[in-house]
Amino acid sequence: AGAPTELCHLEGLAALSLALRGELVVAGFADGTVREFEGNGAATIVSHVHDDWVVDLVVDRGIVYAASRDRMVSMHVPGQGPRTVLLEAHRAAVRRVIAGADGRVYSLGDEGDVYVWDPQAQRILARLNRAKTPSVRAAAPISGGRHSAIEVANGFRYPVRIRVGGEDRGTVDGGRRL
Repeated sequence: AGAPTELCHLEGLAALSLALRGELVVAGFADGTVREFEGNGAATIVSHVHDDWVVDLVVDRGIVYAASRDRMVSMHVPGQGPRTVLLEAHRAAVRRVIAGADGRVYSLGDEGDVYVWDPQAQRILARLNRAKTPSVRAAAPISGGRHSAIEVANGFRYPVRIRVGGEDRGTVDGGRRL
């Protein structure tokens, strides 16, 4: 065995997972890539699988599962090319992905939902959502003429619906401005 490999110096490193068999190290980066490293430290596979930060990773049964702020969970097999399956359902950033002993995959998003996936069938088995919706504040009065403009900032982690004059005018996702 040689000197220990240094992964910490890699710019944008956001998530790290170690395979249970072999010397495979998998890292997720702020640029949306998932990179697999062999024991010698050289990046063997660089896969651009997400449009935003990869914030969590798990390696299970030879498959890499990556959670991202782009609201998706990806799954791919290292060494089998760039083919990536995206599991899409979350309404906000996905913060955690967990591989269960039963072969299922669990993902938790900022919206408070937990999804239970069958990765082989690439489908949702269950959605466990937040038991209580946050209370709605009273409508904020707006003064001005018929063509006044407002800026809406949503500091919550779930979507906020905008209604003007009793009509839906859109939705502002958590952490965004309109």
